[in-house]
Formats: sequence, C-alpha cells, structure tokens
Amino acid sequence: MKKPTIKIQKEKLIGFANDIGKATKDAMTVVSENVKDGSEQISQQIDKAIFDKDKKKLCPFFKENLLADGFVIPPMIRLVNYDKRKENRACEGSIGFIVNTKDLKVLNIYTEYSDLLGLIFYPHTQESVYYVDPCHPKLYINLDEYFSYLKKVRVDELKQIAQSLGAKHVKISLKEQKKDISSQNKNGKVHLFNKIGGNASCDKTNEVYNNINVEAEVNFSGNDNPVRPDIVYFKNESDIQALIEMRVNPTNQNKINSMTYVFNYINSSGIQVREAAKIDAALSSIKANGSSSVSSKALTESRTILEYSIEF
Repeated sequence: MKKPTIKIQKEKLIGFANDIGKATKDAMTVVSENVKDGSEQISQQIDKAIFDKDKKKLCPFFKENLLADGFVIPPMIRLVNYDKRKENRACEGSIGFIVNTKDLKVLNIYTEYSDLLGLIFYPHTQESVYYVDPCHPKLYINLDEYFSYLKKVRVDELKQIAQSLGAKHVKISLKEQKKDISSQNKNGKVHLFNKIGGNASCDKTNEVYNNINVEAEVNFSGNDNPVRPDIVYFKNESDIQALIEMRVNPTNQNKINSMTYVFNYINSSGIQVREAAKIDAALSSIKANGSSSVSSKALTESRTILEYSIEF
C-alpha cells in the first residue's frame, strides 16, 4: 500500500527539480545578459574616453569651426598634404588641426581644403608655412619669402607715391647698421633733409653701415599736377603723409623741390623682433624650421634704415 505514495513523492521531487533547473537556467540567462549589457556599457565608456582624449590631444579642426562665433583665423597657417592624425577616428571629417604652442596658435589645414578659408596664399598654395600680411588680412605669405616680398611691395609703393606726386627722380636705399645707435629717436624718425628748409631733424650721427643697397632709382618726366596716391604700407608714416599734403594742397605756394627721408625699416614690417622669436618657437614645435630663423631676419631689419630721396 505504500508504493504509490513513494511514486507520487518521486514524481513531485522530479518536477520540483525540473522547476529549480528551469529557474536556475532563467536566472543564469538574466545574469548573462546583464553581464553582457554591463560589458558593452563599460566598453562604450572606454571607447568614449579614448575618443575624447584623442580629440583633446589632436585638436582636429572642422569646417563648422570656421563659422563658429568668435573664431578668428590666426596669423600663422601651415598647409599640409597629409598628417597621420587624419586617420584617427577622433579626426574623421576634419579639414585640419590646431597646434597650440606657448605663444602662438598654428592653424594646420590640409591643402585640399585650403579654399574653404577664403584666403590668398602667396606665391602659391602649397605645403608650407604662411604668415599674414600686415596690411592685408586675407593675404598669407610663405614665410620663406615673407621678408623679400614685403621689401618689394614697400619699395614699389614708394615709387608709386613719387610718380603720383609728379616727381622727376626717386631713389630708395636700404642701409644696414653694424651696431645700434643709442641716439636713435624712439618714434623711428632718423634723419630728414630738405633742400628748401635745410636740415629739419637729425637724431643719428656717425652711422656705420654694414651694407648699403640701392633698391630702386627711377627717373620720371615730372609734372605739376600731383594726384593723391593710395597708401597701404606707409599709411602710418607721418612724414609720407606730410609730403603728400605739401604736393597736393592747392593753397601751398612754396612748392617743394626735393626731400630725403630716413625711416627705421622695421616700422613698416609685418614681423617685429619679439614676434619673430615666438614664430621661431612655434616652427620648432611643429618641426617646420627653415634654413634661417625668422628672428635673424627680423633682427637684420631692426638694424636697417630706409632712405627715401625724391626730387620734383
């Protein structure tokens, strides 16, 4: 009579065991899924942390950054054909990258996207370092040609001024001093001769020059119908402005015959000595050093005077 009872209990035990097994299996499935979800979440967090770290380190620059409020194109730009950071996921879709040095921000743009800046790169758009023209914010000049280019355009402007004012003869010379002269006037005016009124001012004496180069000497037919010239690079030179007024002012009865001006050449330069040192440091940081330092060229300009002789 006890066997049926044992059989029933056995069946209950088997059913109970099956229920426990199913519950355990379900629990293990939930745990497994939770572990999987947790692992994926952790993996995503790690990926995001790596992405954010790379983006902060590599400083990618995107097209939309050009339109951002407050963004101003820095004075120094480097065009590059390729950089390995372009392959990094954080830089995907970028048109370049920014390098922040101690004193200067360098905007690096991939050459293929240079047109997006809306700038003119002189003399050509190619892989190189460029610096902004002091009078044309949309013109960036190759650093290798920066000083020679500015010398040319300044000499050309002085010739154009002479021609517009009806001059018969103009001579433009650059003189490099062997050493600084302590008597130099702080406002940059060095020496001025006027054949009408004599010696107008004299702040430098006994100059010793290392090099004297005549950059231009031109003869014109001359006329008494002066035209006010457009001035760009010498617009802040008060002596040039005074010369123009003496020629174009119709009420001036005492006409000028000739004048010689001497200026500190670096006054009209785009790069001063202190700024040049910052540029050299930035070039070193981005490993784009040239054959000669910007500082040495700026220092040479700081020792150079420009002599401008004009006859009517």
